[in-house]
Amino acid sequence: MKFKLFFILCMFFSFSNGFSQSKLYNPAESAKNALDSCIQLAKKENKHILVQVGGNWCKWCIEFHRFVKSNNQLDSILNAS
Repeated sequence: MKFKLFFILCMFFSFSNGFSQSKLYNPAESAKNALDSCIQLAKKENKHILVQVGGNWCKWCIEFHRFVKSNNQLDSILNAS
């Protein structure tokens, strides 16, 4: 009985986690094209590039994005350089 309850709770949290979040990554986008355009822009603006590789299913990728965007100091440092 305890195993069934644990299994049901795990399934609920797994599915609810995936449906409640917006999609950060576009699976149809070409990573090579996006990176090439970022390189061109960084060269023109004399900036660095931070490549965040992840997936819409990865809670740590989503948490990293949320943490950086919610911290004004980190967000401004990333955008400035």
